[in-house]
Amino acid sequence: MAGRHRLVIDNKDALLVSGTDDSELETVRRKFVVKKLGVEDKDKGMAAAKTVTVKMSGIRMKNRVTFYYLVQQELS
Repeated sequence: MAGRHRLVIDNKDALLVSGTDDSELETVRRKFVVKKLGVEDKDKGMAAAKTVTVKMSGIRMKNRVTFYYLVQQELS
């Protein structure tokens, strides 16, 4: 069974968020903002994700954990 299971941190794409990809931001909204934070308002969730994208604009490879933390802070 060794080698068959991979951690999320082994997947570079899973670790990073692309702030320039609208489908990626929609995924953040659906899977994190709605499912984990319970914020159903689509505009509010997307606005938070876009605000964080602007805040992190100087960072080319945006860490997903940091991105999610900042989105949560925006929505608090």
